[in-house]
Amino acid sequence: MNNEALLQLVERIAGGTATEDEIYRYNAWCDTFRGTEQEIPGLEEIKLWNLKQIQHSITPKSKFRFLNIKYIAAASILIVLSVGLFYFMVTKNEAVKNSLQVNDIRPGKNKATLTLASGQSIELSDTKSGLVIGSTELTYNDGSALTSTSISSQNNLSIAKNVQLMASTPRGGTYQLILPDGTKVWLNAASSLNFPSKFIGKQRIVTLKGEAYFEVAKDKVHPFIVQSKSQQVEVLGTHFNINSYEDEGAIKTTLMEGSVRVISKELKNNSEQKILKPGQQSSFANNTITIAEANTDEALAWKNNEFVFHDESIASIMRKISRWYDVDVVFEGVDPNEKFWGSISRFSNISKVLENLQLTGEIHFEIKDRKVYVQKENK
Repeated sequence: MNNEALLQLVERIAGGTATEDEIYRYNAWCDTFRGTEQEIPGLEEIKLWNLKQIQHSITPKSKFRFLNIKYIAAASILIVLSVGLFYFMVTKNEAVKNSLQVNDIRPGKNKATLTLASGQSIELSDTKSGLVIGSTELTYNDGSALTSTSISSQNNLSIAKNVQLMASTPRGGTYQLILPDGTKVWLNAASSLNFPSKFIGKQRIVTLKGEAYFEVAKDKVHPFIVQSKSQQVEVLGTHFNINSYEDEGAIKTTLMEGSVRVISKELKNNSEQKILKPGQQSSFANNTITIAEANTDEALAWKNNEFVFHDESIASIMRKISRWYDVDVVFEGVDPNEKFWGSISRFSNISKVLENLQLTGEIHFEIKDRKVYVQKENK
């Protein structure tokens, strides 16, 4: 590989536009110099290029944090000034992999329970991704019916009445629902939604615990209302996300399109209420609603099967990891407010997520008996 081709490849890697094959070829080229005294061609040019990139890219507030593993080569190029230190990162990465993969944990999957008005609970199929609440029967979103052993004909007939149902996901579970009015709901892990089998009356009311994304069927005559903790959201037809986990400090509502009204249920006459516009996020705490521009990539990452963190505390990150991988988290001498940023697929095993966090050199993880220990790294 000549110097010009090398520099072009390095630039693509650093810019995040390199293909998997190009990153593999770059690493393979570097491997040819491991353990030898042979001079690395183009090293001085790479150093000069790195210096220019650092001068252009680093701002007073910029930090190198958790990055997707596929771009570790790019991150290394921007941070270090030699291939030698790049090898240190690769070697360290291998050590991290070995220590975490021993007790690795697979990611969550489609998993939920439906509780009928009769009190019967049905474990929904993990080979299906969603459930449709029809006018007289329940089906999966691929058109297949629930098995006869799961639900009786009597229960199917009761769906036609106005009875309350509840869909719930455990930690490590997610599921989709299509409600009687055609509204689509995605439930995140450790969440539940109470809803009627048939919407009757002037309002369409559901109750959420945890987190869900809604694509509400438009109906100007019948407002759709989501109740969660001490907050109420009213819409006519729109797309939005609500995060109302009990262990979060505030209820966050993120609007993608249309408009929603966020209301405090605790105050008399609903005196605290705000209207959200697309791209905005409300934060509800202590009966006060504040509005700010939303980072929609971060708010909707879970629905898109990703983890996305933007200057987020390790405590908040580990709450998300705990729910999705069904693990408990123990902090040992770590500042829970330490901030990280980055992204990785939620389809990855837990070791991949922890590897990327650990590569910062400031934090260490151990997995034992479905517990993740978060520790300061010994230097």
